[in-house]
Amino acid sequence: MVSASVSGLIAVVVGTLLALLLDRTDLRGRKALRLFAPTPLLVPPFVGAIAWIGIAGPTGPVNVAWTEWFGGSLWNIYGGDGVIVLLAIHSYPIAYMIVSAALRRIPTDLEQAARIAGASASRAVRAITLPLLRPAMLSAFTLIAVGNLADFGIPSIIGLPNATSPCRS
Repeated sequence: MVSASVSGLIAVVVGTLLALLLDRTDLRGRKALRLFAPTPLLVPPFVGAIAWIGIAGPTGPVNVAWTEWFGGSLWNIYGGDGVIVLLAIHSYPIAYMIVSAALRRIPTDLEQAARIAGASASRAVRAITLPLLRPAMLSAFTLIAVGNLADFGIPSIIGLPNATSPCRS
């Protein structure tokens, strides 16, 4: 429950920020970013976990290079934090798509009116856009948390090697 909830929260925050950046700003390269944002959905979580072990595992190139440069391991992907990070990485595109669809339905006139009234861009987003996005964010969180709860691929590969005691009956 903890890993599903925390990873769902992280995924919604990342997906919402990405939707705001790609849909409400004039960021350079946003068309390409919009194309690549949902790519974690193309890889099954089980296969993604194996790939992340190859990249950031104890003998992966990231930790090997970090150890050579700084003398200690950067991060141990095995364990609860690794499960949460990988679940969030593999589920933020769902939040991005849900929030982005809701964001396109919110008129930009509301934000522009707040800006004309003297609000900063961040204040306009916090006071107007985010409250209107709450239902989409809540539905994205619910969908992601339930999906992450049902996903056994990442927790079985990343979480089990770090288990401290075996289950006994």
